Amino acid sequence: MLMPDGTLTACYLEADRWREHGLDHTVGYVFKDGNVAIDTNNLERIRRMVWHKPRCERCFCRWTCAGGCHISLTPPDCSTDYTDECIQTRLISASFLLKTVADHKSVAAWLNDKAAHQILAEQNDDRMLNYNGNTE
Repeated sequence: MLMPDGTLTACYLEADRWREHGLDHTVGYVFKDGNVAIDTNNLERIRRMVWHKPRCERCFCRWTCAGGCHISLTPPDCSTDYTDECIQTRLISASFLLKTVADHKSVAAWLNDKAAHQILAEQNDDRMLNYNGNTE
């Protein structure tokens, strides 16, 4: 986002909102002459924020969702429980993945299977290293 004072940020919210959570989403500055300065260190730090989100570290949507808003959805020290937004993202992402690898009948069957949705919503660790082979 380009702010009125020329500051470039990775967040559309007012800086005070992220500073309340100890965050800095400043990535650079656009000068009046049109030149741009990017703080690559800060940009990389912001990109890596998803690496340190306890709620997201076990979720298969981690790299596409990035935990949503770092201020309102996954601020530092937030709960590790999935929010309604997390569950919606998980269900939509699973639908798209299934559509990519399966036929339309399989997708339709999964979309109509409320028990499957509940299992996905409550699955607290998607990492293969924790898969126990139990499909019940």
